[in-house]
Amino acid sequence: MINKTKPPKWRSFLGGVICLGLSIVGFWVAFYGEDIQGGIPFIAEAANQVIGRVVFGIGAVITGLLAIVAFRELVTSKSK
Repeated sequence: MINKTKPPKWRSFLGGVICLGLSIVGFWVAFYGEDIQGGIPFIAEAANQVIGRVVFGIGAVITGLLAIVAFRELVTSKSK
């Protein structure tokens, strides 16, 4: 049987803060970070930079959305 109780508020808050922090780091790397090392060896360095920044940006967006969900859970939760 599935437990349908809401998690405690501190869990939602902590999850939201962690996800928000990771999202901020991802956005910083995507927009302001130094050159990203590595990549696909047989394509140009500029293309590798774009691919790396897009991947970090997508991860930052997904993590930011998870932070929004966690904070929404915090606001709408009726548990302790």
